[in-house]
Amino acid sequence: MSALTWDIAQILLPESEAGTHPPGSAYLIGYGLKYLILDAFITASPGSDAAFFLLVSLPAVFSVPILAAEYLEEKELLILNNTIVLHACFTIVLFSAYALLIL
Repeated sequence: MSALTWDIAQILLPESEAGTHPPGSAYLIGYGLKYLILDAFITASPGSDAAFFLLVSLPAVFSVPILAAEYLEEKELLILNNTIVLHACFTIVLFSAYALLIL
């Protein structure tokens, strides 16, 4: 998830009991802002739609575990690393499906 949509999700959406936001909240907020604001000023092409989809789908920065290592316990750091790797794999599969089915 891009940093902008993650920050907006933290502000606008209440946290669940697990401390995470509902799945797809980045897509909901990201595409809502795109249709309400960006499309009013920019004519969307298939390439720009694909670029925006990729922006919203991107995983967290891979340097986050390095920066967070001093603040997290070993188990939390392992979970963070695995989450980022799984999100990166999911992003590749998701964008491949998008490219094959939409573009």
